[in-house]
Amino acid sequence: MLCRLQNVTKAYEDITPIEDLDLSVEEQDYISVSGESGAGKSTLLLLAGGMLTPSRGEIFFDGRPYSAMNDNQISVMRSAHIGYISQSIQLLQALTVEENIRFAQQVCRRSGFANTNPAGVEEILARLGLTEKRDHLPRYLSGGQKRRAMIAVTWARNPRLYLLDEPTNDLDEYWAEQVMELCTDLHASGKALILVTHNPQYAQRAEKRYRLQGGKLVEDGRAL
Repeated sequence: MLCRLQNVTKAYEDITPIEDLDLSVEEQDYISVSGESGAGKSTLLLLAGGMLTPSRGEIFFDGRPYSAMNDNQISVMRSAHIGYISQSIQLLQALTVEENIRFAQQVCRRSGFANTNPAGVEEILARLGLTEKRDHLPRYLSGGQKRRAMIAVTWARNPRLYLLDEPTNDLDEYWAEQVMELCTDLHASGKALILVTHNPQYAQRAEKRYRLQGGKLVEDGRAL
């Protein structure tokens, strides 16, 4: 078992987006999660990645509970094994596209666990259409180029688990399809993915398809 959420609840002052939720993620799983805006899909990804602490319940990675790790241990584990692509743009603004990629790889190597992407920086840039933008700072990129740069940075780290929060946001039809094909290739190479998407066609590409409803994941009308 790669990652497991067990009876997890996340409550804020006035809402409880996640309630008594269970989810098991095996190596090489491809999971999609859909649901209405505000249903808690992003919260689910943040919990799975150790970026949020549950109000109740336990979350495990490689059999080890997050509650048994301190903040530094969780950070190192996440750097080594988890790739999170958020809806908001997260790039180091003082670094070029290529420098962002290489810096992420350096941080990964320092964790002592990660094997960075064997494809290499050149192939990553080319696959995501960023070769000519490699020396550009993020502020000189379009929204779609920034999105692809974020994906490039994450892919270069070669994580075991990808947490993808609407990764086709800001992309035109061509690049959205290219990113979805990359997801298929990552899955085929042995990676696990949790894809949050509003696009039903993209959701259907996953092997396991859930809807977040009433704080729980629903599969074929049955709560997990």
